[in-house]
Amino acid sequence: KANFNDGLTIIQLKEIVPPYLLLQPPFNVQENSTVLFAQHSEKVNTRSLSINSTRSAALDDALQQLRSSSNDIDLGNKKFSLDDIKIISEELKKNTTVNTLKLYSNEISDEGVVFIAEILKSNSTLTEINLSRNNISFKGAKAIGATLIVNKSLTDLYLRENRISDAGTSEIFNALKVNKRLKRLNVGNNEISTEGAKV
Repeated sequence: KANFNDGLTIIQLKEIVPPYLLLQPPFNVQENSTVLFAQHSEKVNTRSLSINSTRSAALDDALQQLRSSSNDIDLGNKKFSLDDIKIISEELKKNTTVNTLKLYSNEISDEGVVFIAEILKSNSTLTEINLSRNNISFKGAKAIGATLIVNKSLTDLYLRENRISDAGTSEIFNALKVNKRLKRLNVGNNEISTEGAKV
């Protein structure tokens, strides 16, 4: 700002662009609401977004299959999270059409298998389930054993390439003394010793 004796005043204005634009078209805002649009770009962890999107798509596909009238559901190699397995287990509880469920290569571990095993206690339509390559150890094997004692529909159970030891195998084999329905049990390539295999 500059003042001169003749009464002339000169003011210099500098336009300042704020880092955030308070409002920009299209203006579709409810009355009394506050809207703030970021004008500048920020770095986004695209890898994290990609993983989350993949998991969400896999879960959506799983739910769509379980809600269809299909008898054979293949959900192998989807890399489900534990939360995904919980949701799938709840959906399986309501399902009355699936006979074969393939969940191989998902690394769902003991925690995930516990949820599935609990649902299988009351499921009466599933005859085959594949839980191979899921990082299952003693805790998961124990849950499966408890399920086999009461389950009346399973005829085929695949548990290949997990981490089931002699103790875990014993839990499953003891259940088979009660369960007379299961016809095929595959526990190949686990951590079972020669002595454990004799059980």
